[in-house]
Amino acid sequence: ITDSSDSDADDVTIEDTLRSHKFRWRNTKPPTPSGCFQGEPFSLPPDDFDDISPFDIFTQFWSDDVTELIVEQTNLYSVLRNGRSVNTNVAEIEQFFGIHMMMGIIRMSAYINYWAMETRVNVIADAMSKRRYKELRGNIHLVGNTLQDPNKPDKLFKIRPLLEMIRRNCLKV
Repeated sequence: ITDSSDSDADDVTIEDTLRSHKFRWRNTKPPTPSGCFQGEPFSLPPDDFDDISPFDIFTQFWSDDVTELIVEQTNLYSVLRNGRSVNTNVAEIEQFFGIHMMMGIIRMSAYINYWAMETRVNVIADAMSKRRYKELRGNIHLVGNTLQDPNKPDKLFKIRPLLEMIRRNCLKV
């Protein structure tokens, strides 16, 4: 490392810095965790477990309050963005999320392929038109953009209500 008055003072490399420090390597093994479960014992599944559908399980974690919030915020955001409301409702938002769940099962390279003649997936294409899906997809919102506190930055601000609702419902189970 040269004197700061020297013009090459900024040319100090990481290698030079590493050579000037002495490192001592140790050969230690990481601690081995015990194989025993340490938490609370799990409860047995209900007797009618075979009669419970995946939708029943989903509704244990999803609440109608969040769906109504999404409807309200999506309509508000579309007015701010486009000057007109998309006029969505609870049933349509449920269809929208159902379409996304099906898209997670039936994978395609682009969402427009679900409506294309060669690759059409009837369960998706018959539930909602491609134009309407695209309109909802561009306007879906959970929280108003103006509600974030600038003094408390939160990277998950836009999905915080959804995360809190799922967290509360998981604690119930």
